[in-house]
Amino acid sequence: MAPVLLAMGASAATASTVATVATVASAVLPAVGALQAAGEAKQQEAEFSRQATEEKLFSSIEAERSRRQARQVQSAQRAAFIEGGAFSGTAQGVLDQNAVAQELDALTVEFQGEQRAKGAQFQAEQAGRAASPLNVFGAAIQGFNQVDPLNIGN
Repeated sequence: MAPVLLAMGASAATASTVATVATVASAVLPAVGALQAAGEAKQQEAEFSRQATEEKLFSSIEAERSRRQARQVQSAQRAAFIEGGAFSGTAQGVLDQNAVAQELDALTVEFQGEQRAKGAQFQAEQAGRAASPLNVFGAAIQGFNQVDPLNIGN
């Protein structure tokens, strides 16, 4: 770069200064890129954390909705058995089995929501690791390792 500047009529001091700035800039650019990537990773971490919270909340709401609907169905079935005069031990056993199956359905909804939330939380943790200050520091060190101190200003 310095020979080009000298050919353009720049002084040796100007060429040396420009070369020094270019050398230092080439060392700093990896750190700047790492800082930008860390900022983006922090945003992703926040988004995945929000998603995990939503998954837990929505699955809990859906499971409760399922339980409420199951109670309504059980009440209607019980009333039908009583009105029909067929409410016996067998009918009670059927209602109990239905209640167990419906509760298992609600628990399945909660479990699936928890699994989705864990997946989102894992992604949030991965994004958090990508945003680590150590990554930025490592990029800065790598950039400065490429600088030849004997060549600065030449």
